[in-house]
Amino acid sequence: MKALLPIIVGFVLVAVCFIGQGLATQRFTGGTSKQMEVMAMRFDEIRARERFGDWERLEMGELADYEIKGSGSKNYLRATFKHQPTGKVVSVLLICGFGRDVGVHTPERCFVGSGLNMQGEPALRRVTYRQVMPDTGKEKQRAMLFKHARFLDPETTRETDTLWAWNAYSEPTERWFAPSSARYHYGGGTPLSKVYVTVDHETMMTSPELVEDFVKAFLLEVNEILGPEPAEFELEAAAART
Repeated sequence: MKALLPIIVGFVLVAVCFIGQGLATQRFTGGTSKQMEVMAMRFDEIRARERFGDWERLEMGELADYEIKGSGSKNYLRATFKHQPTGKVVSVLLICGFGRDVGVHTPERCFVGSGLNMQGEPALRRVTYRQVMPDTGKEKQRAMLFKHARFLDPETTRETDTLWAWNAYSEPTERWFAPSSARYHYGGGTPLSKVYVTVDHETMMTSPELVEDFVKAFLLEVNEILGPEPAEFELEAAAART
């Protein structure tokens, strides 16, 4: 019996870790489908918008079936936008899905897996903006926190920069945020939005303010469309099915 004791203890520790990790990521739950239903519906409004600030949509793109399945996307926008005053172009991919899916598929894996070379480790990039707070009517400086990395296509030698972050709409003090692990931070059953903003490396180096202008023009309007907070989500989802 004494000889078996270390094995039993080891088995119990593995089981505890497995259950703890499963609970932390909501591996064993189905998630909040009502919230996901409403979020996916609201993406249709985002897809219908042709302009965000000074940025006009050039073209819409489609995800392949395997990309939709692999990413766990419930709805998405893939598009390019042109800055009318300067002619600069950005590409954006915005998707929604549960944290267990969209929280784990990131450019470090997906882009590199598709053949791109990541140039160095991702860095954090903060984009600040001013917002009038509804409770006080006063302006307050807010921030969105992104991960940022540069990628090289070895076949064409083209270099691009991508910013990415998530939004759960349940943590209004954070909004667009890039935790070290989105799946652990938000939970696997949480409905999330995830955004990739991609530009030529030259644009990022010479006109970073334009990239930030797009991020603010696009995502602040997306926030308005995808709100409100979770308690109201439940009511709206219920009403949508009646």
